[in-house]
Amino acid sequence: RCLKRYIAREIYQIITTNHTPPTT
Repeated sequence: RCLKRYIAREIYQIITTNHTPPTT
């Protein structure tokens, strides 16, 4: 199972909703 990807997606969404996405 690839839960890491699922979790990463959730975290990414939370970060984007909480703060603006970082500019790399």
